Amino acid sequence: MSKTICIVDGYSTGAELAPLFRKEGWRCVHIQSNPVIPGDYLLSFRPETFDKHLILKDHSPAAMRELAVSLAFYGPTFIIPGTETGVELADF
Repeated sequence: MSKTICIVDGYSTGAELAPLFRKEGWRCVHIQSNPVIPGDYLLSFRPETFDKHLILKDHSPAAMRELAVSLAFYGPTFIIPGTETGVELADF
């Protein structure tokens, strides 16, 4: 069974995390905390470094439940923020 880590908003310097974890044998799932990536972070995002990409549609209870069900499929060992915008969701 592979180890899975989820990175919330893997932008800016957080974009460096997935390649490092993948090098150590981790499966990396990206969680986008908002439907649109903030413009300041758009150029730093490298989706090809992730095994899966999940997007939180909105912050409604239904969307949060849907994300939780999707995450349960991957059984993440850790959920960490990649940048400041991902802190709140990673802590949830």
